[in-house]
Amino acid sequence: MLVGTILLASAGEIKCVEVVRVVQPPVIDGVLSDSCWVKMKPVGGFVEIYPVEGGVPVGSTEVYIGYDDGNIYVGFRCYKVKDSPVVANSILRDSIEGDDAVMVMFDTFHDGRNCYLFGVNPLNTQVDGRVGKDGDVVDMGWDADWESSTNIDRSGWSAEMRIPLGVMQFKAGHGITWGVNFVRVDVMSNAIEPEVSGWMFTGSEPFRVARFGEAKFEQLEVPEVINVSPYVTMDNVGIGDFRAEVGGEVWRSFGQGYSITFTVNTTEMWVEADPKRLRIEPMGEERFSLPEKRRFFVGDNLIFWTPMEVLNTRRVEKIKYGLKVAGRAGEYGVTYFRVETEEPKNVYSLLGVERGFGKNLVVSWMDLKKSGVEDNHVMVVNASVGLPNEFRGCVCYSWNMGETEGNPYAMRMEMKRNTSKMWINTGYEMVAPYYQTEMGEVEGDRKGYWVEGGYNFRNLNIGRITPCVRYAKYTSYGGEFVSSMVDAGIEWIYRNGLGVGIGYLEDEEAMGMDYHEVLKMVYVTYNTGRWAPKVKVTYFRGKEAALNVFVRSKIGKKIAMEVECEGWVNSKNYNTKVGVIYQPTGNIRCGVFIEKNGEIQLNGGIIYGLKEGKRVYAILNQKGGKRSFLFEILWPFGVGREKVSEYLKVSLKGGRKDEMRTCLFA
Repeated sequence: MLVGTILLASAGEIKCVEVVRVVQPPVIDGVLSDSCWVKMKPVGGFVEIYPVEGGVPVGSTEVYIGYDDGNIYVGFRCYKVKDSPVVANSILRDSIEGDDAVMVMFDTFHDGRNCYLFGVNPLNTQVDGRVGKDGDVVDMGWDADWESSTNIDRSGWSAEMRIPLGVMQFKAGHGITWGVNFVRVDVMSNAIEPEVSGWMFTGSEPFRVARFGEAKFEQLEVPEVINVSPYVTMDNVGIGDFRAEVGGEVWRSFGQGYSITFTVNTTEMWVEADPKRLRIEPMGEERFSLPEKRRFFVGDNLIFWTPMEVLNTRRVEKIKYGLKVAGRAGEYGVTYFRVETEEPKNVYSLLGVERGFGKNLVVSWMDLKKSGVEDNHVMVVNASVGLPNEFRGCVCYSWNMGETEGNPYAMRMEMKRNTSKMWINTGYEMVAPYYQTEMGEVEGDRKGYWVEGGYNFRNLNIGRITPCVRYAKYTSYGGEFVSSMVDAGIEWIYRNGLGVGIGYLEDEEAMGMDYHEVLKMVYVTYNTGRWAPKVKVTYFRGKEAALNVFVRSKIGKKIAMEVECEGWVNSKNYNTKVGVIYQPTGNIRCGVFIEKNGEIQLNGGIIYGLKEGKRVYAILNQKGGKRSFLFEILWPFGVGREKVSEYLKVSLKGGRKDEMRTCLFA
C-alpha cells in the first residue's frame, strides 16, 4: 500500500516528506485520479511568502510526490476561492510572469546552495532552470526534457509532472535526503497583487535554498546516461550556394554526481533565440547581453557568477571544440571548461571551485585564462553571505596574472535587504586603470557607489503605493568625474488591478563633452486576469515624447496574443509588432510574428512535439525581398537498458546567416 508520510515540524523548523516508491506510475493528463495519487497523503500547510510574509494563503494547495527507478512524479492541486479566476495567458516556454503557476525545486545534494527548478502555469507552459549561491543567481536558460499536463475545473486547477532522474545530478544510496520546496503563485486571489506561497517558508524570496524542507528517499539509483546530439547545419551563403557544417555534443553523467561533456563545432542556433521575446535579431555588441542558451554552457556555469560579471560565456564564439567536467568533490563543487575557437583562434581555460560553510556562507574561486591573439589571465574570489533580518552581503575581488602594468585589480561590495515591505541595495566598486577581462563586462579605470530603495504601503481601501529612489555616482580611479544618476518614482496599484506610475530620471555623463539628460515618465497598467495592457509615455527634455503600448492576452484556451506599438509622438514614426501563438493540442504549437517599421517583416513557425523529447521545428522569416528558413528534427531513441539516449538532430538553414532569426521557440 502506498502511503506518503508527511512529517510536519513546528513553526520555524524544517518540514519533511517521505517520498514513496510508485508501483504503477500515473498517466500524465493533469487529473489527479490515478491510484498512486489516491493512496498518498498530500503535502499541505503552505505559508505566504509575498505580499504578507508568514501569512495564510487565500487558496489552499495540496502536493503529491512519488518516484520509481527512472522518474519523480509530482502532483499539485490548487484550490481557488469563490469568484477568483484562474489566470493563464502565456504559452511561451520560460515566460509565465503574470500567470498562476506552481513550481517544485530540488536541492539534490542537500547543500543549501543549488537546486533544480520545474514549474508550469495552468496552460501547461513549462518553466525550468537552475538556482545557485542560495538564490543569488537564477538561470532560466537551462532546459530539460520532462513531461507535464494541467487541468482547469470549477474548484481551481491541477498539474502533474514526470521528471526523469537522468536530467539531474545527485548521489545514489540508501536513505538519501534532498532539499525540496513547493511554491504556488496565485494572481487574482489577493485583493491587490499576486500572492506567492510555499510549503516551506523561505523568508522574503522563494529561491532561498538554505531554507528548504527535506524530501527523504528510501533508495535512489543514479541512471548513468549518455546523450549524443549530432547535427548538420546548412547555410545559404549565396544564390544556390549552400555550406554544410557537421558537429555535435556528447554528454555523459556518472553515478557519483559529476558529468563530462564534449562538443565539436558547437551550433550557434542556441544563441539566436531569446525566450522572453517572440523573436530577436542580435547585432554587434547586443548579442553579448542576451541570455546564454547553448547547452554546453547553461546550468553548470552558475559557479562562475559574480556581481561584477567577470565572465560572460556569450563572448566565447565560433567554438571548434570544447570539453566540460562538472560535479562534486566532497564538499566542493567544481566546473572546468576548455574551449578552442576559430576566427580568431583562442583557447579558453575556465576553472571554478565553490564551497559552502554552514547554511549562510558560499565562497568560490575562479581561474579564467584566455590564450591566443590576445592573452588574458584573471583570478577571482567571491563570497556571498546571508545575515540576520533578511540582509545579504557579497564581496568580489579579482586581479590579473602575468606581466601587467601597475596594480590591476577590481573589487565590488554589496549589501541588500529585500522583504515584502521594503528593499534597499547599496554598494561600492573600484576598478584599477590597467585591469582587463576580455571574457567579461567589467569597465576599467573607475570607482563609485550607489544606493537604492523603496517601500510598499498597503491598504485594502487604496491598494499598494510604492515610492522608490536610486542615486549613483562614478569617478575615474584618479577621481575625475565620470557619471551620476538620480532616479525616483512612485507606483500606485489599486485593488481592482489598475496601476499608475510616475518616474523621473536625471543622467549626467562626461564623454569627451558634457552629456545631461532628463527623462519624465508616466505609465498606466490594468490587469483583468485576461487582458494586461500597459501604456507608457516618456518625455525627453527639449525633445519630443515617446509612446509605448503593450498588450498580452489569452484568447480562449488555445490562442495567446502580444501586441506592442512604440515610437515618437510628434513625428508619428511608430514601430508595430504583433505576435500570435496557437496551440491546438498539447504537442503542436504554431506562431506568427509581424513587425512593421518602414517595411514589413514576417516570422512564422511550427513545432510538433511528441513524448520523450521528440520534436520537429519549421521556421520561416521574411523581410522585404529576403527570405530565410530553418528546419530542425530532434529525435531521441533508447539503446540498451535505457542507459543510453541518442539524439539525432538535423538542421537545415537557408538565407544569409546574419539575417536568420528564430522565433517562438528557444
